[in-house]
Amino acid sequence: MNEVFKNWETYAKEIKKLSTKILGDTHVYGFGSVIKKKYSACSDIDILICSSSIPEKGLRRAEIIAEIRKELKLPYEFELHLLSLKKFKVYKKMFGKLKEIK
Repeated sequence: MNEVFKNWETYAKEIKKLSTKILGDTHVYGFGSVIKKKYSACSDIDILICSSSIPEKGLRRAEIIAEIRKELKLPYEFELHLLSLKKFKVYKKMFGKLKEIK
């Protein structure tokens, strides 16, 4: 499999650093096929960014994702998801297994 999947946690740590700089206190998780090690050529790498500073409005959310992607030059395989801490508590079970990035 390609190097991006093998090194996804290195990218995720950089996402954690930058998202903390942008949003303040954040929790960053990997989830989905990359955590289960059941990915294929069609898979993406799902990263969940949780913070009490996540805006509700869609445009600002898209701008945050674009800023992270641009600043880190993230490979296309990464799919970033933003959730407020309040919503994370509600939807946590939906994500299945999560791996917190420290």
